[in-house]
Amino acid sequence: VATGPGGLVTFADATGSAELWSVGGNVHQLSSVSGHNGPAGQVVISPDGHTLATGGADGTVRLWNIEDPTEPRLTAVLSGHTKPVYGVAFSPDGHTIATSSDDGTVRQS
Repeated sequence: VATGPGGLVTFADATGSAELWSVGGNVHQLSSVSGHNGPAGQVVISPDGHTLATGGADGTVRLWNIEDPTEPRLTAVLSGHTKPVYGVAFSPDGHTIATSSDDGTVRQS
């Protein structure tokens, strides 16, 4: 589960998808993103609230533009891990992302 500005909440599931929900006022689902081959175990929203990162069991991290959370757009797929991604974090300025994996590596993009 990750939270963002304006009452935005996202969570990942075993199907490789992540859902974006509005919890400010009337709680409702805004959209969902998918694409991982296997479960998406990690989600994080950038400090400015414009990017969602999902880390999956397929060893990839997907970056989504969520400036309009009702219409997320895939902007990049980061690869290099050979096992599931278990950690994803943005730097405080949102320009760098760090990922960790069950393969024993940490990567920076």
